[in-house]
Amino acid sequence: FFSLAENYQLTKEAFKAYYDHLSDNGLLIITRWLDFPPRDSFRVASTLKEANIPGLKEKLIAFNGLTTITFVVSKQAYTGQELHSIEEFAESMGYDFVYFQLDFTPNEHNKFPQPYYHDGINRIINDQTSYASNYVFDISALTDEKPFFYDFFKWRTMGALYALLKQRWQPFLDSGFLLWFLFAGWLVFSIILAL
Repeated sequence: FFSLAENYQLTKEAFKAYYDHLSDNGLLIITRWLDFPPRDSFRVASTLKEANIPGLKEKLIAFNGLTTITFVVSKQAYTGQELHSIEEFAESMGYDFVYFQLDFTPNEHNKFPQPYYHDGINRIINDQTSYASNYVFDISALTDEKPFFYDFFKWRTMGALYALLKQRWQPFLDSGFLLWFLFAGWLVFSIILAL
């Protein structure tokens, strides 16, 4: 089960260490698969925000393609020329910006019903802590004390998540959810055997 797997490579302490070891022209690049509803990308954004990277808002760029999202953190703030070069590159490759310093149209190339990734990541990076705490999944920042990247389960939002997904249970088969149901089943089975 992935939800039980510790991943110290994706904690705020790890992100800060990676950033601190960059050369003056270095880039920290993190690519994740897009998932729906968004979980991985929002957790990466939360963890980057909590990693105490100085000037993160000026050093972060995030863009998505059809199946992945990429976060790029520069050691130095981007120059105007660099931003325009990145903009041209993204346009030529059909990428959509999710977080960017220049004006852009979200959800331009890879059409989603709404700009979910843009809206959520911008709320997270721009200090809207209520967004993460009210989100249907646990997208809180990871620490070395809590390195379980794939554990997104929140009991209190299960009903809302079920309604959101319109009666489809596939996302509940994510190992974080499945683990709790297996535990409950084994507990009931154990009680029956004990009687």
